[in-house]
Amino acid sequence: MSWFIENAKLKFNIISGTTSPTANTETAHAHGGNTTPKIYLIKAKKQGIIYESKTADNTNIYLKCNNANVTFDALIIWW
Repeated sequence: MSWFIENAKLKFNIISGTTSPTANTETAHAHGGNTTPKIYLIKAKKQGIIYESKTADNTNIYLKCNNANVTFDALIIWW
């Protein structure tokens, strides 16, 4: 599920996803924007530490987690 909200100065998107079925393996998640996000906040929905595995780009954020199959919500912000 994804929501995209835009005003004159800020753009926000909320995405949901699941990390890899193998712990500590990178997954790419489309963020819905056409530029690199300025910041994003990740909230795991079950036990696990989710972290950035490489710098986000114009299409995706890249994440790893110490546990397998951890669902999350992410708030993506651009300005």
